[in-house]
Amino acid sequence: MMSSVLLTACSPALAAERQYITKGTPAPYDGYLFDTEYGQAVASGWAKAEADAGSWKKAYEDLRREIAESNTQQQTNTAALKRELEAERRAWRRKVNRRTFTCIVLGGIVGAILHNNH
Repeated sequence: MMSSVLLTACSPALAAERQYITKGTPAPYDGYLFDTEYGQAVASGWAKAEADAGSWKKAYEDLRREIAESNTQQQTNTAALKRELEAERRAWRRKVNRRTFTCIVLGGIVGAILHNNH
């Protein structure tokens, strides 16, 4: 096996700027050997990736917080709607009960009057 192999996975221009070094050659472990310019580009890319990851994490946490606030607001709204609906049902039930009672009383009075007239 060769001590170093040129990698041509990227563009041919970049392949000459990095070399793969196997363990035991000039380094104690497998890795990549870069020239200074390419190494700085890689390091700045890693720094940018870290910064991007930080902004993505912040955006994710912001979104989680917004979702939690929205869920809390929806639960509050749902509870308020349930209370309003129950109040409307109670009012409707009282109204129906009053009308039913009135109809029964009037029916009883009319029935009694008609029964007494015969």
